[in-house]
Amino acid sequence: MARRPSPAQGRFDLPVAEPHPDDRPHPSGRSPRSNTSTQPADQPDLFSVSPPRPTPPPAPQRASESVRFTLSPVRIRQFIAAAGSNTIDHWLYYCTDDDAIARTVLENGLTPDPDDPPTLREAGAVTSWLARFDEDSQDDPDGGEPVIFRLRRSIVREAIEPDPDAPQQPGKRHYLLAGDRQDD
Repeated sequence: MARRPSPAQGRFDLPVAEPHPDDRPHPSGRSPRSNTSTQPADQPDLFSVSPPRPTPPPAPQRASESVRFTLSPVRIRQFIAAAGSNTIDHWLYYCTDDDAIARTVLENGLTPDPDDPPTLREAGAVTSWLARFDEDSQDDPDGGEPVIFRLRRSIVREAIEPDPDAPQQPGKRHYLLAGDRQDD
């Protein structure tokens, strides 16, 4: 098949530039070598200069404000229905029967304290605490209502340490919210 000429052919006549003398091919087929350096005289040799040393980043400064962890309240009936005696889940729980403390924790969160650390429990330890609370409330009917708060274990991982005085059975562990372990 023959090719049809394009309607645009022949419309544009572009001027042909003459090649520069240095652009012409060398008669021997090789490019000529010059004895002159291709580097301008005012540019320093980049390989002879050592690179500048990077400055270290400034040391991180700790905020003077203390860290507060926000906790979510848990309904007792839902907790009892979902938790077993040795349940290990992604949560740690803070338990109290003092209404003033419960209100403060709900409004302000929980702050790590190395001197008097709050106790966080695994779910199995909370069921034990609720059983003891139920026994004690029969003897003292004027006591407060139990309140359970929870927070994700991964959020406080660096701020907790195992309670040496509590049982270390899986699912029933207690932890102390003492603060950042890297400060020691």
